[in-house]
Amino acid sequence: MLNLLYEPLPDAVPVVGKLCPVVTDFREWIRFHDLLTDKDVPERSKFFMLAEWFQNPPVFLTEEHLKALLDFYRAKPLEPERDMPEDETPPKRKPPVFDWKFDSADLLANFRQYYQINLITVPFLHWFEFCALFRALPEESRCQKKIWYRSVRLSEIKDKQAAFLHFSEKRLAFSREDFAMKKTDTMLLATFFTDCFYSATYPYIYKEIMSGISGGTVAVNQIVNCLSVILFSALWNKFSDRLFPFYAVLCVLECLAGFCT
Repeated sequence: MLNLLYEPLPDAVPVVGKLCPVVTDFREWIRFHDLLTDKDVPERSKFFMLAEWFQNPPVFLTEEHLKALLDFYRAKPLEPERDMPEDETPPKRKPPVFDWKFDSADLLANFRQYYQINLITVPFLHWFEFCALFRALPEESRCQKKIWYRSVRLSEIKDKQAAFLHFSEKRLAFSREDFAMKKTDTMLLATFFTDCFYSATYPYIYKEIMSGISGGTVAVNQIVNCLSVILFSALWNKFSDRLFPFYAVLCVLECLAGFCT
C-alpha cells in the first residue's frame, strides 16, 4: 500500500519487470474509462488506442501492458494489502455505482465545495491524488450519497424516503445513454421484423387489392398512408419518451391496420 504522505506518486507501471512511464493527469484516466466503456469503438480498436496512455507507446501492446494500465486506473497501490487464502474465491465484480461522465456535474461541484479545487481549470492533478480525494469526500456530499443509494440493499433501508431515493437512483444511474441505446436496438429489431412481414406479404396483398378495388380508392389509400407516416413521425419525434413503452402495441396495431386495409 502506498503512503501518500511521503512516498512519491507513481509515474510508471511495471510490465514484465520493466517500468514503463505513463500519463498521470486525472483527466487522461477519466478518458481511459470513457474509452473502455464506449460501445461505438470496436474492441480491437480499443486495444491499439490504449497505447496512448504510455509516455513511450510500445510497438506491440500485450496483455501485460493492458493489465498494468488497468491496475493503475484502479489505483491499486492505494488499497490495503491483504493475503487471500488459496481456497478463497475472488469476490464478484459489482456493477458500477458511480460514473465519471454521468455524475460529472456533482463531482465538479463537490471538489469545489470541499477542496476548493476547480477540476476544469486545475493545470494538473495526479490520478492517485484525485482518487484519494474522491474517496475521502464526506458522507453528506452528493457523490457519496449517490454511491450509497445505488449500492445499499433495499432491505437495509428502513426510512421510506431513503428507500424511495434508493429506488430512484437505481433507476436513474447511467440509464440515459443505456436506455437510448436499448430503445434504438429494440426499434431497429421491430422495424426489421415489420419490413420482413411487408416484404413477404405485400405482393399478395397488392394483387388482391388491384383485382377488387378501383384505382381511385387505391390512390386515396396511398395518400392516407403517406399522411399517416408524416403525422406519426412528427408525433414520435416530439413524444418518443412517452410513446416508446407502447412501441410493441403500436407495431401490432400497424400490422392489424395493414390487414384491414
